[in-house]
Amino acid sequence: FVSCMERYRRTGQELYASLYKNHVQMLQCGYSKAAKDWMILEEQLFYKRGPWGDASRSLEPRWILDCYEGPSRMRRRIQHANTRATMMRMKSEVESFCMSHRFYFSLACFLQINNAISQGELMLNGAERETDKKGSDCNQLTFFPALHESFHSEDFLELCVERQIILQEFAENEKVTFRCSVAVVQGHTALEGVLLFGKEHFYICECFVLSPLEEVYCTRHCLSSISDPFIFSLCHKDHAVGDQMCSCYSYHDIKEIHLMRFLLQEIALEIFFKNGYSRFLVFHDSDRNKIFKRFCSFQPALKSKGITEESLNIRKHSGGEKTMLQKWQKREISNFDYLMYLNTLAGRSYNDYMQYPVFPWVLADYHSETLNLTNPHTFRDLSKPMGAQTVERKRKFIQRYNEVEKCEGDLSAQCHYCTHYSSAIIVASYLVRMEPFTQTFCSLQGGSFDVADRMFHSVKSTWESASRDNMSDVRELIPEFFYLPEFLTNANHFELGCMQDGTVLGDVQLPPWADGDPHKFIFLHRQVSE
Repeated sequence: FVSCMERYRRTGQELYASLYKNHVQMLQCGYSKAAKDWMILEEQLFYKRGPWGDASRSLEPRWILDCYEGPSRMRRRIQHANTRATMMRMKSEVESFCMSHRFYFSLACFLQINNAISQGELMLNGAERETDKKGSDCNQLTFFPALHESFHSEDFLELCVERQIILQEFAENEKVTFRCSVAVVQGHTALEGVLLFGKEHFYICECFVLSPLEEVYCTRHCLSSISDPFIFSLCHKDHAVGDQMCSCYSYHDIKEIHLMRFLLQEIALEIFFKNGYSRFLVFHDSDRNKIFKRFCSFQPALKSKGITEESLNIRKHSGGEKTMLQKWQKREISNFDYLMYLNTLAGRSYNDYMQYPVFPWVLADYHSETLNLTNPHTFRDLSKPMGAQTVERKRKFIQRYNEVEKCEGDLSAQCHYCTHYSSAIIVASYLVRMEPFTQTFCSLQGGSFDVADRMFHSVKSTWESASRDNMSDVRELIPEFFYLPEFLTNANHFELGCMQDGTVLGDVQLPPWADGDPHKFIFLHRQVSE
């Protein structure tokens, strides 16, 4: 009897200890999230141009292009780079503070507590999981792996303290019902991550992976689950340890979801939110269509949504149901809106530089003092690609095509152009003067800027290269040429190098008819395109 009572006493003590640790852990996560949110709010209010900012504060004039999409899907919001850097620093400080208080609970204790306490869920992540094809156990917890069902598993749990980052973002009384591995694409890189479905929210966890037992770990403490070698190398290129992140989104905040391609495979979704932001997710080991249906089960209106004026953030016109083509023909939408619609319909995305939106060259006159819009030679011949803008250039490309057949005899090797009209390096080269594209360009160039003479420095010389002089250059333009004057100036004062003729690269050289004013260039360029 005494030994039995002693065993129950120890069990009770351990249960109480686990309950206490769980309570303290949840308080710590709540405090850390509140502190982080407060720091971000404080920085927004008190930075140099904030409502209560101090103009005397010595901050570097660094600016970065935000990924917010406004009307017609234009990205025009420029943020103070110091604000971003400060927020990232604050975030790391808060997370390190949270990690220094390592309070964990044992799984076995939690399972017993969860059954014994009548209040319900003590843990945010406890509970029901759907059984997938792999036959996983529905009773396992979402995180903290059930590898050791004992009271002594805390040493094992301490290996991955980064999971508290996810706990901080969980909604109250959250239950995770499904999870899957994803790759989160941003620009020219990707991060391995996990997508979690909750009751009213879903969570995108960056730099986290699913273990073979489908438990969540950070990338430092678990091997990658990506089998595709190219996606694997993309996710682990230039990846620094310690940038784990978790973002919480409500299902009601989703405006649209587009089925996308990635690396020419139908394996991606692009989620657009009502606040103007979006996320690009690649499902390398899951059925993309089933994930889309799961989103639709939470937001049924997503099923019937096509690409409309709402997709482009443009004003909806009355007059019955018309196709976008009919609206364009009747001048109800602009040329820019229609081209952006075609890019969206084709699956092009700002989030993936390898399939960035493409806009055409519309002018051929970059040397006159004034634009003569009545002269046909002022305009680019839109009936021909960039490889056929001149008779001589077209002849050379046809000659190259025929020579490949004669020399190699391999019809699959035949091509007119050995380069593409759009690529990640072309996008980054156009926007190299603006972050985050500066870092993207340097990354694609091996860590530094390209030779100055090869960089984008003049609109006129770039047109001449792509339309006449360079057989390896058939590039088209990007949307920013029609709405964003800031990318033409070196406002961040990057040292881009010096050309062979002694010219120091700075702002982009504009045509004479722009009078050296980027705003005038964009205004006239957009006017001509319409």
